[in-house]
Amino acid sequence: MLRWIPLFILLLFLPQRASAQATFIQPCHNYNGSGATSCTLTGMGAHHFIITTAVTYATSCSTSNTLYSDSLGAVPSPATTNVVWQQCLTWSGNFIQFSLICTNTLSNSGTDTFTLSASTINWISVAEYSGLTDNGVSVCATDGSNGANGTQGSSTSPASAGSITTTAAADLLIAATWFSPYPSAATITAPTSYTSRVYFPGSGTDATMTADYQPGATGTYSPTFVLSPPTWGSQGGWTGMQAAFTTGSSSSGQTQIGATLVGP
Repeated sequence: MLRWIPLFILLLFLPQRASAQATFIQPCHNYNGSGATSCTLTGMGAHHFIITTAVTYATSCSTSNTLYSDSLGAVPSPATTNVVWQQCLTWSGNFIQFSLICTNTLSNSGTDTFTLSASTINWISVAEYSGLTDNGVSVCATDGSNGANGTQGSSTSPASAGSITTTAAADLLIAATWFSPYPSAATITAPTSYTSRVYFPGSGTDATMTADYQPGATGTYSPTFVLSPPTWGSQGGWTGMQAAFTTGSSSSGQTQIGATLVGP
């Protein structure tokens, strides 16, 4: 029996496979009704991930309208290469362009200011995470070909963020919405099981929310945000989107999604 003791001891010290876990670090957000807007993260970490929802009031919809940058250079130029998904909603005679952007900070760290520089109305919401797939490039890895999608509407029903079927149990699901019941004041409640990370009432008659969920199991996830008030003015509308980001140190088998524009 003694001959098995060394093997038993060896097994005790073998490294155990741990489940990948994404961790929310900190948020920032801002709004400007007539030009560029910025928000700042203090103590941003190297090889962390910056997930941004950018809302711009535009006369047309195009990924080239995503004029997004930062002070440390963590966001590549042009930022369009890091647009994971984009929705375009007809609103108030023009368009609301709603973009989900993700970038790996790589070696950049410290205080970083993120800016949307379009000359119109801008909303910016930023969330810092650790633990997503560090693939050595700025573009974040998503879960397969169905790694992101979105929807939009002008009815008073809850705002859908789209439906995603995951292939990896450790995926981090990011859902986001923009809502305006103009001229009423807007409020948003996070989807069931999702945690609100950035909630920003904006100008008062509109609001944005970014929420996350790491379910720990594969499946189909179709979150909906609850919108209030239940009745809207003539310019009411909402748009939502969701992405499934992979966690861990390797991007093998995952997809780096390019910009996708959905809308009129």
